[in-house]
Amino acid sequence: MTEKAHSVGDVFLQTPRLKLREFVPADQAAVQVYAGDPMVTRWTSWGPNTPEMTASVLQFWGAERRREPRAEWPIAIIDRKDSTLIGGTGLTVNWELGDAEFGYVLRRSAWNCGFATEAGAAVIEWGLDHLCLNRIVAHCSLENAASMRVLEKLGFQRQGGAKEFQKKNGEKLSFRVFSLDQAK
Repeated sequence: MTEKAHSVGDVFLQTPRLKLREFVPADQAAVQVYAGDPMVTRWTSWGPNTPEMTASVLQFWGAERRREPRAEWPIAIIDRKDSTLIGGTGLTVNWELGDAEFGYVLRRSAWNCGFATEAGAAVIEWGLDHLCLNRIVAHCSLENAASMRVLEKLGFQRQGGAKEFQKKNGEKLSFRVFSLDQAK
C-alpha cells in the first residue's frame, strides 16, 4: 500500500441520483430508520439496533475518521432528489493484504430502485482507485437473492460454499462469500 492510500481524506462522491458522504452524528435518526428495522437487518450480521446502539456506532465511526492508518470508510447514501439519507455502504480495509470488505444496507422505502448497485459501483471504483485495493470481498446471506444479484451486477464472483455466522442475539445465518479483484 502506498502512503497516499493510507491518508485519503473524507469521502464525497456523486452519482446521477445519489450523494455519498461520510456519516455525521446528526444522521442518527435517519440511520435508526433502517438500523432498527428487523426486516432490513434480518440478513445482516448486526441489528436490529436500539437508538443507543446506533448513536454508539456513529460515535465510533467519527473516531475512525481521525485514526491513522484508517481502516473503515462508512458512507451515507443520500437521495439527491430530496436529500433523504436512505442507507449506508462502505469499505473496511485490511492494509496488510491490500483488500477490503464491502457492504451496504438500505431502508425499505429504497429497495428495488437500483440504489444499491449505483452506490456500490461508486464506492468500489473509489476503493480500487484511491485506496489502491487489490481485492474487495462481500458476504451475503444465502436467503437474500436480491443482494446476491446486486453483487453480481457489480462484478463480484461467488467463492466456495456457505459460511455460518451467529448474530449477537443467537440467530444463525448462512453467508456466501463474493470477491472482486482489481483488473490487472
